[in-house]
Amino acid sequence: MSRKAKMIEHNGMSLSVREWAKWAGMPVSTLTSRISAGWSIEDALEKPTLPRGNGAKKVVSSEDSGALMSGQDVVKFILACDSFTADKKVSLLRQLLDDDGQR
Repeated sequence: MSRKAKMIEHNGMSLSVREWAKWAGMPVSTLTSRISAGWSIEDALEKPTLPRGNGAKKVVSSEDSGALMSGQDVVKFILACDSFTADKKVSLLRQLLDDDGQR
């Protein structure tokens, strides 16, 4: 029997902890530790992680775009996200295209 993933609501999206960690570019353990320590969901997802040891990635906003993920990465994430129905994926991709066209 599989356990149901804990869903977290943030900025109008409901994703599992694993999916949010992937979105934020951090290990699941970092996100769960932050939440367990009482961090707000916003801070837990948006505060940069610090490099630790060899091969650790530092998660910071892009200087150019101010985004944590490139547009291409966002599209890949939306398509890979199991929590979204096909209709929701199409809706999000259309919104992404509309937002991009307004810049």
